[in-house]
Amino acid sequence: MSTSSLPTPPRAKRVEHVREFHGDRVVDPYEWLRDKDDPEVIAHLEAENAYTTARTEHLEGLRGAIYDEMVARVQQTDLGVPVQHAGWWYYTRIAEGEQYTRECRVAARPELPHGGRPALEGGQPPEGEQILVDGNVLGAGQEFFALGGSETTHDGTRLAYAVDLAGDERYALTVTDLGSDATRTGPVGDVVDQSVTDIGYGLAFSLDGRFVFYTRWTESWRQHQVWRHEVGRPSDEDVLVHEEPDELYWVGVGSSRDDRWIIIVTASKTTSEVRLLDAADPTGEPRLVAPRREGVEYDVEPAGDRLFIVHNAADVDYELAVAPIDSTDPADWVNVLGPTPGERIVGCDAFDDFAVVSLRSGGLAGLRVIDLTATLPGSPVGRVRELAWHEPLYTLSTGNNPDPASTSVQVVVESFVTPRSVYDVDLSDLATTGVGEWTLLKQQQVLGGVDLTRYVQRREWATAPDGTLVPVSIVHRQGSSRTAPHQACSTATAPTSTAWTRGSRCCGCRCSTAASSTPSPTCAVAARWVAGGTTRASCWPSATPSPTSSPPPTCSSSRAGSHRIALRQKGLRQEVCSWAPSRTSHPTASGRSTPASRSSTRSTPSSDRSCR
Repeated sequence: MSTSSLPTPPRAKRVEHVREFHGDRVVDPYEWLRDKDDPEVIAHLEAENAYTTARTEHLEGLRGAIYDEMVARVQQTDLGVPVQHAGWWYYTRIAEGEQYTRECRVAARPELPHGGRPALEGGQPPEGEQILVDGNVLGAGQEFFALGGSETTHDGTRLAYAVDLAGDERYALTVTDLGSDATRTGPVGDVVDQSVTDIGYGLAFSLDGRFVFYTRWTESWRQHQVWRHEVGRPSDEDVLVHEEPDELYWVGVGSSRDDRWIIIVTASKTTSEVRLLDAADPTGEPRLVAPRREGVEYDVEPAGDRLFIVHNAADVDYELAVAPIDSTDPADWVNVLGPTPGERIVGCDAFDDFAVVSLRSGGLAGLRVIDLTATLPGSPVGRVRELAWHEPLYTLSTGNNPDPASTSVQVVVESFVTPRSVYDVDLSDLATTGVGEWTLLKQQQVLGGVDLTRYVQRREWATAPDGTLVPVSIVHRQGSSRTAPHQACSTATAPTSTAWTRGSRCCGCRCSTAASSTPSPTCAVAARWVAGGTTRASCWPSATPSPTSSPPPTCSSSRAGSHRIALRQKGLRQEVCSWAPSRTSHPTASGRSTPASRSSTRSTPSSDRSCR
């Protein structure tokens, strides 16, 4: 295309506009573009789209080829990792050509191996399947559809889920009766309540399933209230349970792993507080675990007669403490685990016999297990053991673990060269033999002839102008020289990609099936972790790293927004083939990893379904 034949790009007009806040004067001649309903704004956007189309129309064939290659790598008909809870296996299923998943369950069968864990046989649904939520039905004919939180009652007979049909993240609540008849198949669930609308993220049922708790937004999209709704009653009878007037704070709601507690979390970027409400007494008053103190963040994990509390009251890299279940005073907190240099504690999942601590060490996400069946001298807990992974770069996290009495823990591991893999780790003999066998439950399939064994990954350290060491993750073909020059490849065209830190939230390493090509023998992919957060620290050293590229010690600064208050909600939110991190980070509440479909929505009100 010659220069003379190129279309002229549209130019937005300039309109004088000045705004002043706190003594700052801002001149913005494009303020008029903020009005998305203005016909002139719409006309300008249409002109920009037309210009883009004209300049890129020669790439149409390439776009089609890239799209076809991406689709060819995705397992189109798939079933997520089933999770057992209260006599049912919950899972998510998608079929080729569909846009949305089905949230399903089948009755557990203890007489069969592994309790009759459901699986796809020849692409057909598992025998006895009940469809609880079908996104393809709910989204049919809609310009937009998103399923928000979902939650089942403690006995599994009732379901609440939230739907957004406008894209504004304000959801409408639906409650259905599922019953307990395992002989029913196909779509189940009679709608009993649709009176509540315009809600936010986070749902929690009372222990008897009579009440459901939800959040509401302000006009500026800040979750600031928790409400209680009696199923079957008009929404104008709903009761305000908690309200946060401070505009710096968000509010979230969820339930504990054992369903005994409704958890209400209030948090800013640097400060938080938690309230607990007895789920057996849903009309009672929430109890404050510890009043907020500026700069102190804490998370609460109820387990049995104790609270497990991750906090930064005395250490910027956080400590794990335990306290009585009825504690209302930080003086009751007894620290049981603190970070070593180069580490940061980020969360805790507590069960009857063990607790799993999530941490970052040298920038890598890892897990440690604490034995709760015995105690060490001077400590209320037992030995601490590492859940180790064998790769130099990886992300290791807890999966869906709804059962507090479980003797195993589901974990998720992923790296640049290892597709997302879900394992069940045996912890039944933690006190004597330690961590048991790792059983692979599911690994994301990478189709299209991609052989990830041909690639290797490593980490190097780059020195910034101020002397700060910045970790750089590198992946390349095996046999490539470490010193030979490589062509630079963006992560958009590599078989592996990453989402790096934003603020202090770190997404870690992941393997992407949506990549359009693989590194050639002369192409390497490098991801810089430059934004700080949980991969680095306030006193990240300037010393030269060792030749083995082992990570230097760190002293992390405040998490600044990475507070783990996102509910591990007992909802039907498991991704089947989308293994991408969540695209949003609105707080909901600290709670538990739940059945999944009951999948973890830790910091995930909604998820990026990159597989479709």
